[in-house]
Amino acid sequence: MKYPHICLIVMLLLTLSGCQPAAHQLKQTKENAMTVIIEDGNDFPQVLVGTWKAQGKSDWELTFEPDGKISSVVISLGKVKLKPGQVTEIPMKGGGKGIFEPGEFLVHYSSVSKELLVKINLDYFYTQLPGGVLEGKSTDVFVGKIPNKGQLWQVEWTSFPHYIARTKTNPNFKLTKDEYERGLLKTISFEKVINNK
Repeated sequence: MKYPHICLIVMLLLTLSGCQPAAHQLKQTKENAMTVIIEDGNDFPQVLVGTWKAQGKSDWELTFEPDGKISSVVISLGKVKLKPGQVTEIPMKGGGKGIFEPGEFLVHYSSVSKELLVKINLDYFYTQLPGGVLEGKSTDVFVGKIPNKGQLWQVEWTSFPHYIARTKTNPNFKLTKDEYERGLLKTISFEKVINNK
């Protein structure tokens, strides 16, 4: 079976297994979970403060605070909501569990170019599926000029996934090809859905 078919099947299983709302947040936290860099001593652009949801098939959601920190993110892998520095454990439909350990979140704003860069590291995830286990890590980078009020935020999204499927017949199947080390590039749009006050 070729790679694209296997990946689609596993991702479909993950989607159909559906991640339930988090039963609880584990007490574990990481230091240095968030880095915010704002050039030239300026303030974080207030037009970006709030929750932004990706349009189309991507399920990404980013929530920015007035100081530029990300208070939460919904990742496209399983639509799981994560908070910086907190390991999240969720029940999966059909039994099993999912564990998601975020790495460092980075926000970098340049007032000269009016461009925002967001980097989301997922240091490790583990999901139990009916046919086995899907685990791995990922890094996702979003770069785009800040929008005017009421406009969409257009970004270039580069994803660096590293996924492994473990089944009885194939206990160590790498789902991501080596060329993914260079990243998968896509243009997406975010729409503001909630204003933080």
